[in-house]
Amino acid sequence: MAPKALRRLRHSKIKRLLKQFWRWCDTSDALPKSSFGKTIKYAQDQRSYLNAILQYDAIAWSNNATERNMKSYVMGRKNFLFSSVP
Repeated sequence: MAPKALRRLRHSKIKRLLKQFWRWCDTSDALPKSSFGKTIKYAQDQRSYLNAILQYDAIAWSNNATERNMKSYVMGRKNFLFSSVP
């Protein structure tokens, strides 16, 4: 997808969803020490990093390509666990 088209898509859809998400996080009445409260706090601490996707076109929304590339190393590590080279 072209960078300009990607930017338009992000600003038209993702920006609206992020606004709704942050509004929901800000109005959440979860107890701070609960698991849910800690999750909300973590999300709020990561706000600037998550919002960076709207500013930089080079940032991919997912890391699926990286995960696929790493799979061969992980499978190799698993397959050669008990092999020995003299």
